[in-house]
Amino acid sequence: MTVSFNGFSVNLSAREVRSGERVVDMEPRAYELLAYLLEHRDRAVGKDELQDKVWGTIVSDGALTRSVMKLRKALEDKSESIIKTVPRFGYRFVAVLDEEIIAEPEPVATEIQTGRSKSILVGLGIAALLVFAYVFLASDEAVDKSVAVLPFADLSEAQDQQWFADGLAEEILNSLARTPDLSVTSRTSSFSYRDAKLDIPAIAAELGVAHMLEGSVRRDGDQVRVTAQLIRAEDGFHVWSENYDYAYSDLMDVQESVATDIANALQTTMDPERLAMFVSSGTQSVAAYEQYLKGISGYDSMVATGNVESYTDAIVVLENAVELDPEFALAWREIAEFWATQLSVTRIASKTTDLGPEAVAEAYETAIDAAIEYANDPITALGYQAAKADKQMNMRQALQLNEKLLEERPNDRWGRVRQVDLLNKLNFHEEVVSFVAETSERDNHDPSFAGGALRALAYSGNIEATQSYAETAAVLFENHAVTIYQVHRAFLWSGNIERARDVYRIVEASDLPARSRYLAQLRQLCAERRVEEAEALFVASGELYADRPTTKWLSLITLGEHEAAIDVWRETDVLNDPLLFGGMVGYPSFDAQNFPNLASFLEIHGNEPGPIRQIPYRCKN
Repeated sequence: MTVSFNGFSVNLSAREVRSGERVVDMEPRAYELLAYLLEHRDRAVGKDELQDKVWGTIVSDGALTRSVMKLRKALEDKSESIIKTVPRFGYRFVAVLDEEIIAEPEPVATEIQTGRSKSILVGLGIAALLVFAYVFLASDEAVDKSVAVLPFADLSEAQDQQWFADGLAEEILNSLARTPDLSVTSRTSSFSYRDAKLDIPAIAAELGVAHMLEGSVRRDGDQVRVTAQLIRAEDGFHVWSENYDYAYSDLMDVQESVATDIANALQTTMDPERLAMFVSSGTQSVAAYEQYLKGISGYDSMVATGNVESYTDAIVVLENAVELDPEFALAWREIAEFWATQLSVTRIASKTTDLGPEAVAEAYETAIDAAIEYANDPITALGYQAAKADKQMNMRQALQLNEKLLEERPNDRWGRVRQVDLLNKLNFHEEVVSFVAETSERDNHDPSFAGGALRALAYSGNIEATQSYAETAAVLFENHAVTIYQVHRAFLWSGNIERARDVYRIVEASDLPARSRYLAQLRQLCAERRVEEAEALFVASGELYADRPTTKWLSLITLGEHEAAIDVWRETDVLNDPLLFGGMVGYPSFDAQNFPNLASFLEIHGNEPGPIRQIPYRCKN
């Protein structure tokens, strides 16, 4: 039979959803969720029941919420008018059905007829037929185009190429993520399963994907063998596998070949020329590519451990990469991000070089302009342009550019990180909560996004959303020091001092910079009303904030010394260089109206001031 609601019709017999005459592209798991919620629309359905009836096994809440997100997207359900979340329980189908319910006969199976299918089918065995039908034959029932890339194994004799295997797998993942009609989980999501004892179906269920890509790298002198295989998660069927034997000088062809073959196996709708452009790394220099892989591993190490030295070392090899290939846009982008971090007055890894603000700003401009100029495609360039506008504090322009990027590439990692930061700085707090929820349903394992999301949620004033996300992040990112630092602060903003104390112990034992550990300790002392200890800590830690106005300002507002905190930035405002304020605009306790030059600059650029929120755990009121 067919049921209709909100302009959609669901043929339960044919397992088909239509919007008018258009067949809605819906993943199988999302359809099963819809069918089950429709069947039980008289009540709310709990998460445990959905896991049991739809998955047939226990999966994480993240896998369930990602499927709900995909269902809502297919049904264009942006306001929960069809699938409503029941907090801390599950979901309910709430749309009103149209009066007419039409019973239809079972569809009659018909033989597929194509120009050459009959002759092929006769000659192929059953296994080959299954591969052919799955990978190449177009049909009304679309292939689920979701995939996760597991870290590649290093099978080299010396076992010294893991950095290379990781980098190659990450770049294959990034290439696939740039293909608009593929859904690709983030690196951190999939790489967190390194050495996991779970089998492929279990990992796929956790990540909410239909396919897994696994592989290995063996490097022997000048020769490289890369083995990759695409596995259908539900039954372990090998959809595609291949060995790539290349001279090391032809390494670039491996990454692009694997990404292109995977995209084709998942039936991407892109034409071959456009697909080749999207999966390209942007360089043909193997030496430059190798330096780039080493550079991005430095950033990942910093996020995980909190040790900023690994990030500082990364800039050296990244600059080597663009010396070897001056048109390598991805490397220029990473260099620009490093200098943007140095320009910031708020980031943990800022001010790790001896260059002054003017030299750092010049280095950033050079790098971001090169990234824009040499970008592989116009969509990638949008992201770089958004980053530049954001750094120039043209935040509304940056938001417009970034939203265009995410329309084309909803899985773009840095686009998502930038989006939540821009929404926060523009005081779009309701949009922050919605965007974090939507993004978490798609991929809840990116520590860079989680850090920004925790900060923005805390500042949004939505205590329930902040508390819930912090609880999830505390589990997912226990081994990611930079993110745990934000978890600690989020718990304090939501009033959960006991949970903050638990997390603080992780921060205290981490390799985060001493000033970050000091700020976490000061916050915890004030939250516990240990005022005298907090004041003594501030006095004893002067060397940690002597040349860091942000650290001093944060200390003073945490202590409740508001006038003294304002004085920290008066000199900066007199210099009339609003860009020196950097990320301060994102702090709800920072009142730009106290600084005339900054306030005028923000007004000119259309950035309206938001409500001022004092730190709830401050020592003094």
